[in-house]
Amino acid sequence: MAAAGQAAMLENAQSIIGYTFTDASILWEALQAPGAPRFDTNGRDFSNGQKRLALVGDAVLKLVLLDEWYRGPRGIQIGNNQVATIGSNSNLAQTGRSHSLDTCIHNNPSAWGAVSNGVMAQTVEAILGAVWLDSGAGPMGAVTAVMNTLGLTAT
Repeated sequence: MAAAGQAAMLENAQSIIGYTFTDASILWEALQAPGAPRFDTNGRDFSNGQKRLALVGDAVLKLVLLDEWYRGPRGIQIGNNQVATIGSNSNLAQTGRSHSLDTCIHNNPSAWGAVSNGVMAQTVEAILGAVWLDSGAGPMGAVTAVMNTLGLTAT
């Protein structure tokens, strides 16, 4: 992929999520669908695409949701339901598509341009993981802000 195309995808993704990366290579990793042609940056192995970041993002998503839930008077079942509903693959895929994040994914050529729901959901998780790592892997403010921008919050 030409550098100009990569730069445009990164800029578009940052615009959509409302967060500017200090290290854009971690966002590029988040946008790599499994099986996409490999592009290594800073020694990272992209052979599994964004799967490693998606694991981090899944945990961060749950932590943000449960941190908010814990601070309120709601019961345990409500917390479990929020995580299950907001963090579901179908909701994450729908959220990613509704914000046009599918236009930012460096996809597997065998997908013929189509971004599956699984890849879309995984991309949203990977982006959240990338934001958390880029923002210092500590305070949740940046991740919470991105989740709010994408509408991934409890009502």
